[in-house]
Amino acid sequence: MSIKPIGERVVAKAIKAEEKTAGGIILTTSSVKLNPNTVEVVAVGLGEKVTKEIKVGDKIIFTGYSATKVQDNNEEFLIIDFENILGKVE
Repeated sequence: MSIKPIGERVVAKAIKAEEKTAGGIILTTSSVKLNPNTVEVVAVGLGEKVTKEIKVGDKIIFTGYSATKVQDNNEEFLIIDFENILGKVE
């Protein structure tokens, strides 16, 4: 990936939905629910606030329509401002 966020921003990508439950039940396409506002962080800017709170690999929730979509090597990424991040998923 060649995208490097600057300041108080992160670069993230969509999380692939699980197709199988923990018990081994295979889910159909219609039952797999994607949460478009939950993504995985792949790069973090050097801003003071963002580096204290967020690291690569974190799963975050952000406000809808607040991200900028970009393409890199046929993959879609989102650039999200720190103030639009609502929380981390643990």
